[in-house]
Amino acid sequence: MSTHIKLIRDVFDKVIMPKFDNLLVSTYGNPISVGVIGAGNITNRIHAPLITKHSDCELSFIADIDNKCKSVADYYNTRGIVINGAEDVPQCDVAILAIPPGVRDPYYQEFAARETPIFAEKPFAINLEEHNKYIATGNLLFCNYMRTCFSSTRQLRSIIETRSFGQLQQMNIIEEGKVGATGLGKDTLKADSDVTGGGVIFERGSHTLSQIFFLMQGWDWKVQSADVEWFDDIDIEVSAEIEASTGDRTVPLYYRQSRSRPIGNQIQCLFENAILLHDHTDPEDQIKIIPRQSSQASKIDFNLSPTSIHRTDCINREQKLAPAESWAMDHNEAFYLRWQEFLSYIRSNNQTTKTPMIKTGLNVTTAISEIYELAN
Repeated sequence: MSTHIKLIRDVFDKVIMPKFDNLLVSTYGNPISVGVIGAGNITNRIHAPLITKHSDCELSFIADIDNKCKSVADYYNTRGIVINGAEDVPQCDVAILAIPPGVRDPYYQEFAARETPIFAEKPFAINLEEHNKYIATGNLLFCNYMRTCFSSTRQLRSIIETRSFGQLQQMNIIEEGKVGATGLGKDTLKADSDVTGGGVIFERGSHTLSQIFFLMQGWDWKVQSADVEWFDDIDIEVSAEIEASTGDRTVPLYYRQSRSRPIGNQIQCLFENAILLHDHTDPEDQIKIIPRQSSQASKIDFNLSPTSIHRTDCINREQKLAPAESWAMDHNEAFYLRWQEFLSYIRSNNQTTKTPMIKTGLNVTTAISEIYELAN
């Protein structure tokens, strides 16, 4: 196993755990047995190191249809189990689904029958119909929308709620995926939309949409228009206008996601008294504050269509908001905090009591479905 993986384990053990040790929860009185389904990169890089270094958890097994799970499991001193299907998975207190959404259905059904809580990698489901079906099982379900734990995301939500810079008037969201060759063969599962659910909007846009809906929790919204650029049956660029409303106020959200061209990553928020900018994909990026009356603000154009919004890098002298240390300043911290939210969720065992605001991201799946419908 690589030195890189060892370094990640050390980060969880020596940096992240001590920083957030006040959040540790004991759910069952004994360590929680965690079973991981899927032995891919996300398991090797995040889930296995986190669980093995978490004092409240025990990595019970790593299961996969591929024999590689044994070598990954050996490194983490646990069982590697080659399975043919969901019925072969051993019992555990909670299960992590780190397999593509298009092949999860038997596992959602099996764990529902066992009443085993599920922590699923994003996106939660391949489409809205499947998403609703899994919720209807009544099982405790959770999705790893870990960007909602970024310090900047939490700060921006508070700014919107408290109207620190006046009312929010418009929001632009731009994000690019990997542009150019992916290095993946045509037979990879990532090229099969029946397995992945789609392209750029599922792979990265689901994270972005989770942040948007977290920032505006409790608002009503509707996708007004959408454009999608396709390569075969995989979406490679998506643009949409979403109307968000609360009370008698309506705010337009312009959203653009691309892996066909470099457009940058940025949330741009137009408030009555300031413009706030930051890279929402980077947990270390601080929110920049541009007063509306400044000369720099006049260089930022909000009169654009969803298909033409772009990253703004014209700011020479801007104020930055100091990060909130209690929230994530890197991706490993964000994964850890999201896992802690999951543990708190299953401890409460009550979906109406102090549960995280975004559990499975139903509104994310709904928005993606509406975007596809409007674009077709």
